[in-house]
Amino acid sequence: MIEAASEVHLWSCMVDLSAASLHEAYEALSDDELERARRYRFPRDECRFVAARYFLRRTLAEYLSVGPRELSFTYGPFGKPMLPARLDGTRLEFNLSHSGEMVVLAIGRGPAVGVDVEQVIRVSELDAIASRFFSASEKAALNEVPAQARDFAFYCCWTRKEAFLKALGDGLAHPLDSFDVSLDEKSPRLIAVRSDREAPAGWTLTHFCPAPGYVGALAANAKVVRVVWRSRGRSEEDLVGGPADLRTP
Repeated sequence: MIEAASEVHLWSCMVDLSAASLHEAYEALSDDELERARRYRFPRDECRFVAARYFLRRTLAEYLSVGPRELSFTYGPFGKPMLPARLDGTRLEFNLSHSGEMVVLAIGRGPAVGVDVEQVIRVSELDAIASRFFSASEKAALNEVPAQARDFAFYCCWTRKEAFLKALGDGLAHPLDSFDVSLDEKSPRLIAVRSDREAPAGWTLTHFCPAPGYVGALAANAKVVRVVWRSRGRSEEDLVGGPADLRTP
């Protein structure tokens, strides 16, 4: 369980479920989640969504000592899911991200959190995408990265920006080029927010690699965050993004 307000648990799971486990996952989802699952065009994408939501429900349920299907979510104006506040006014904060076969979940009791994970594949139009979504300083930093490392640097930048926006929970109120993050693997940080000069001092960004071929980032609205790694289906020692590979400033 979470011991302090500054502690954030980071969970990972692969979503390649067996037929029996997938059936159990479908049974645990709410009607609206099942409706969302049916909108996917390809069965593989539907199964991944169902597995990710089941992972979310099962993990949160353990923190709250309830059954997975007993959880009830509310949604912010921009669609960010939340749990109802407890009687004492506190709330279990969480955020989920999935890409390819990987799902990552951040859970905390204090600061707002956002998490993003991406499967690292070659970006065929890297310069065009960076020009459209990255800030001027981020594009300049990316241009300085050696060609063989640019895809990885791109994903470091992208996941940090996505994690920060997801933690804010207000959608496109903050355009992707309205703030700057670092691209350096060893020094993840929020550098500047043009609408709020003081914002960077109040945020912590963490870089992680939950499995070979994946890059992720955690954003937490706190000056100090203790990240505790958790996983399902594998030992911590087997995780590329285990505790020794979590990067904070």
